[in-house]
Amino acid sequence: MSVTENRSGSTSSRSQTSPQRWLRGLGLAALLSAAAWGCASVKAYRPPSPEAEMGELRGALAGVLAEQLRVQGVPGIQLSVRVGARELDLCAGSMDHRRRVPLRPDHVLRAGSVTKIFTAAVVLALSETGMLSLDDTIEGWFPLLPHASRITVRSLLNHTSGVYDYTRDRSFQGTTFLFSGKRWEPEELYRFVLSGPPDFLPGTRHLYSNSNYLLLGILAEGLSGAAYAELVRGQVLEPAGMHRTYVLPVEPTPAALVAGYDRDLLPGGLRRIRPGNRAWPSGAFSAGAVATTSSDLLALIDTLFYGQILSAESLEAMNAFVPAADKDMPYQTGYGLGLRRLEVQGDVLLGHTGTIPGFGAVVVHCPDRDYSIAALANLSMFDHRSLLDALIRVLHDLPGP
Repeated sequence: MSVTENRSGSTSSRSQTSPQRWLRGLGLAALLSAAAWGCASVKAYRPPSPEAEMGELRGALAGVLAEQLRVQGVPGIQLSVRVGARELDLCAGSMDHRRRVPLRPDHVLRAGSVTKIFTAAVVLALSETGMLSLDDTIEGWFPLLPHASRITVRSLLNHTSGVYDYTRDRSFQGTTFLFSGKRWEPEELYRFVLSGPPDFLPGTRHLYSNSNYLLLGILAEGLSGAAYAELVRGQVLEPAGMHRTYVLPVEPTPAALVAGYDRDLLPGGLRRIRPGNRAWPSGAFSAGAVATTSSDLLALIDTLFYGQILSAESLEAMNAFVPAADKDMPYQTGYGLGLRRLEVQGDVLLGHTGTIPGFGAVVVHCPDRDYSIAALANLSMFDHRSLLDALIRVLHDLPGP
């Protein structure tokens, strides 16, 4: 196992918009030492320098990553953390399960359902132009879909539509598993959406369904006349300054994309998912096709929450959460428009998790404490909660104001 770092605690340009909470030297205390015969000497207290504090934080985070590699059996993890105005990028482990080639900060990994933040941002940006309203119903676009006249754009965004999840379809699963070169088209995937019955009447409850975000991607392309990848690049990547993020396989596969490993989702034991695999990302489309780096994901979540991607009104709409208990994610307390609300170590976190064969991802922002965390791993069913627990304990131990 190896741990590498990128950037030595320097202030990034995009974090200048956040409150400056890191530098907290008070320099007000004095240390009094009593001598043996009642004499005393006074020494001025010198608070730790910012460089020393950052060095301690780097060491603590590296320790967390080393432990996660050992406990979870993950080949490699990318991690980016921002606390106040300070940002750190670290890597631990390797890009291969034999642990021969170290994972680097510039390696690209698939982010799975973290893509839903991108899709939600695209749809909200379109609503800002007047192309759609969040309360529009979708029967004009999907007339064959059951209850389409009662399904709104908003209910797709917060998973209250009741639409059948096409990724549960056995035919879709089998074809995607067996034919790695298969490139699914959105219209093909839509037919799988129609193959199953609705789970409930629209608006009556919450149930996570990848079909919601597939339909949103199709809708965004139809309304704008632009390809989904173009919309993501123009509405999200360029405003956020994200230069190592790709929508695959629509865009060319980057040379820095690493292989992923699966031992839980697919049959046959440990399985390598090659960088050239087209079936899984095209099968995910606007629900999970993005590949990126942890530093780019950190840029996404921070620029989103500091108003550089969407208007204040759209951001407020994103943060309107419905109750969203999830047996697979017991620490989730709500779901907004492309955002999960999680509670970990007493902190409320807003962001998303992602799983796609070979990879796991998580990106969250804590408004109350002004920190953000982004992590990617080259193993599916990566335990996001375990990593967040350990990282947040470290952040809680930082010096207070």
